[in-house]
Amino acid sequence: MYRYLKSTSNDANGAYNAGFYWCYYFEIPQNIANESTNRGNAAKNVYWPVYGKSENVTKVVYTRILQLTGKPYMSGTDIKYVQECLKNLGYTIDTDGIYGPNTETVVKRFQKDYGLTGDGKCATKTWTALENAVQTNQNMPPKFTKQPESVTADVGSKATFTAAATGEGLTYVWYISNDAGKTWASTHYISQTYTVTVTADSYQTQVRCLVMDKYKNKVNSNAASIRISSPKFTKQPESVTADVGSKATFTAAVTGEGLTYVWYISNDSGKTWVSTHHICQTYTVTVTADSYQTHVRCLVMDKFKNKVNSKPAAIRISPPKFTKQPKSVTADVGSKATFTAATTGEGLTYVWYISNDSGKTWASTHLISQTYTVVVTANSNKTQVRCLVMDKYKNKVNSKAASITIKDYTNNSSSSKESSDFSTSVSM
Repeated sequence: MYRYLKSTSNDANGAYNAGFYWCYYFEIPQNIANESTNRGNAAKNVYWPVYGKSENVTKVVYTRILQLTGKPYMSGTDIKYVQECLKNLGYTIDTDGIYGPNTETVVKRFQKDYGLTGDGKCATKTWTALENAVQTNQNMPPKFTKQPESVTADVGSKATFTAAATGEGLTYVWYISNDAGKTWASTHYISQTYTVTVTADSYQTQVRCLVMDKYKNKVNSNAASIRISSPKFTKQPESVTADVGSKATFTAAVTGEGLTYVWYISNDSGKTWVSTHHICQTYTVTVTADSYQTHVRCLVMDKFKNKVNSKPAAIRISPPKFTKQPKSVTADVGSKATFTAATTGEGLTYVWYISNDSGKTWASTHLISQTYTVVVTANSNKTQVRCLVMDKYKNKVNSKAASITIKDYTNNSSSSKESSDFSTSVSM
């Protein structure tokens, strides 16, 4: 069978036979007839048109100086050979075997490019330099100008890889590995780009591209991987405001497969973190007087070992709550008006603020106490007071504003004696 395969003709039918019998006698797949036929067709229709046809220039021996003459121009197989060599080197030229003005111009350009005298004549030095350049070009494998890059994608989406290389008559064939690069198989896909659907098993997939030029020089690209996208949070844990002694519960949720949730806690406002060893989508902690510095976050890992941290969430101690709001006072000018406030909470500080323009602007009295007393004046009807309370956790809360109302006796229907008493009290 080996001798038969070696003897197959270098044509489409020979390629089919080689592919068919190699698969039938050596690969021996389960569905042997169909697979062997498929392999034969691939060899005939895909590989032989690219790899089987020879595109090398037929070598010609130098026998004469080639140059532009009067019409009729010089012609011959040696001129066609020179033109084909120039074309293989990337010059734009017709390969008609006639040494016309365009051929002379291209020869001059080649001579200039390769440090020769640019006289447009193809004598011994130019002929030799041309052949050496072609040989060097043919022996130089393609060089990648774009390597395929690893792709991060979701399961079910498409991952596309692209390669580009320098060289002539390039063929790009993609290979795939499903065991992280240990073994490789051809995809039989011939293109500069290759697209594959991402599956749950693609975290072990790698691809690479084999590039071959018209001279059969081959080079492999670097391997590129498929990385499954990291889990994405659909619900971040949220900060909780709670009373000391109550429970604070945090919840997280992400997309992905085979997820593990591990909660971490910080008791120094996020500077350092330790695992709670609590593996669940929710985490509950009892709020203490020290919880105002507590933060929690959730580390989620999927089946592909991708990890992602949630945003930190804080425990905020509930701010003080007023159990006694300061009440408005009605008083005589010259008397004293006293206001009192009381709240729940720990480490409370009471600071009183006053407004003399009916609450438009406020200024601190710098009085720190649960009560505040002020002497009522004729202008106190525009006076308001309120109390700012701050606890040990820096939580702040303002009381409602309380007003001073000066007693008004002008519409009083009391007896003249009461009016006289009022006049006397005012005089005092």
